Amino acid sequence: MKKVFIGHRGVGKTSLLKRHMNYFSETKHFDLDKEIEKVTKSTIAEYFQKYGEVSFRNIEAEIFKEISKNNFDYVVSLGAGFDIASLADDIEILYISRSTDADGRVFLNRPRLEVSLNLLDEYKKRFIDRNEIFLKKATHVYHLPEGIVSENNIEKIILTQDFVIKDAYYTLTFQEINYIKKLVKLFKNIELRTDLLSIDSIKDLLIRYPQHNWLISVRSENFINFKKINNIDVDFKYYFKGCQIISTHTDLIDEGISQLSKVTEKLHLKLCPLIDTFADLIKGYNWQQLDPNNRSFLPRSTTGKWIWYRQLSKYLQRINFVKNKSENIDQPSLSEWLVLPEEKPSGWGAVLGQPIHFSRSPIEHQSYFLAQKSFFTRIDLNAEELEYNLKFIIDLGLKFAAITAPLKQTALKISNKKSELSLELKSANTLYIEKHQVSCHNTDMMGFKKLVRSIRKTDKVAIWGGGGTLAMMQKILPGADLFSSQTGLQRGLSDSTKFIQSNYDYLIWAAPRTDKPVWPQNNFEIKTLLDLNYTDNSLGLEFAAYRKISYKSGLEMFELQALLQQEFWSLNERK
Repeated sequence: MKKVFIGHRGVGKTSLLKRHMNYFSETKHFDLDKEIEKVTKSTIAEYFQKYGEVSFRNIEAEIFKEISKNNFDYVVSLGAGFDIASLADDIEILYISRSTDADGRVFLNRPRLEVSLNLLDEYKKRFIDRNEIFLKKATHVYHLPEGIVSENNIEKIILTQDFVIKDAYYTLTFQEINYIKKLVKLFKNIELRTDLLSIDSIKDLLIRYPQHNWLISVRSENFINFKKINNIDVDFKYYFKGCQIISTHTDLIDEGISQLSKVTEKLHLKLCPLIDTFADLIKGYNWQQLDPNNRSFLPRSTTGKWIWYRQLSKYLQRINFVKNKSENIDQPSLSEWLVLPEEKPSGWGAVLGQPIHFSRSPIEHQSYFLAQKSFFTRIDLNAEELEYNLKFIIDLGLKFAAITAPLKQTALKISNKKSELSLELKSANTLYIEKHQVSCHNTDMMGFKKLVRSIRKTDKVAIWGGGGTLAMMQKILPGADLFSSQTGLQRGLSDSTKFIQSNYDYLIWAAPRTDKPVWPQNNFEIKTLLDLNYTDNSLGLEFAAYRKISYKSGLEMFELQALLQQEFWSLNERK
């Protein structure tokens, strides 16, 4: 094995390397940054500051060369700026990618690369420069779920390639042809796209593996036997018991349905429009369900909004896809597909909110739902969508829900049975659904108590923002000064008064990231910032890094909240 990890700054290559070492204990593993620190006898940050980036890249290349020369088998985690163009062709390149990569990350203790930019822009500039290079050079992509911090069985079977997928297609790319012998064992259905592979390559694969299930996606008119049926492009041509598949190219769902309605031959019809609304999702679902054996509906979005529906499609239709290096962000990743049980569960769970791609809830609840032969996913929707489309989602099987901050008051509103604590706090973060009856609860308070347990009665505390969690925080910290994160003004005072107390022992950051953040003023002195958020691009984290103050994320608060949610679900299941 000769393998390297590549990926953007802070994606988690170092922690993955430690887990990978346990999955492949007989292979030597190296963290290139750690090896550099051993040789230079200084931290990466110190070396950057003393010698600069050019010198660092030179010694980085030299040390990797030594590792590859002295070891026949190895796995190396590379820094985000390593020159991957220099890697030999016999090295497997695994691109570690997370759904939050494009959002940017803020670091407290990493070397600055371009001090003229703010922390987030510094990251995003390099993300744009590197992402296309990573995708182009990578042999494979591992879509790392948010929140994996210890060994994970789903991750293990992906990295050790100890799985077989029979119910979804994998799209082959040119870089992966050299690994086709492995891929045909892992994926019983593989898509060959004429815009990704040459016709000669496709012909060769069909000859070498005549018994494999191939889905030939025609994206160019020079393909053999390309034709049109009733003026609709034959997008897919796949022979399975004499059945062919065609799909429309239009982004508009009504136009796509209209086009497919003109097909008179016995074909499998595939509808894959670009949609933004639940109304269109329901329309596509109803169209597919009219003939589920001969129709497949694969909605697309610009944000990955329909991943959860594409997961559920495993139980609804014949044609499904898993994500690889393709541009379709609504396709479930291997992790999101392999977590699905073979048979459709009687009920499944999801975290609901917007945005939701950063949520660690699917990983935090994974073991709990695997034990029940079910799964937990994430659904991107706003308060209005939750209120008006909950019945549809429940009809699809939603039974357990975790609710993020923007929807907690709406969750309380739509519930039939409300716990005393949710009524007291005027919000709910947990739902249990049985026969369309919604029970709600709130586990925020115990999680928040854990986060702020170091605060003494004599400490001066300010709360920045709050939203649906403000009532809960006031109950625990009744003496705290409250500030609006939108105006920077202290709540309850006149607009001309910014604040009375300017020195605080603790600042509780309870504000989301916005395009135009309002920061506490420079003479607003703070010793420690406690953040209700745990994301890598939290505004609270950025403020703490900018002001160089002590910082603690809301991760342990979230973990306790999640544990208490499971207790609530289990209690209701036993009733």
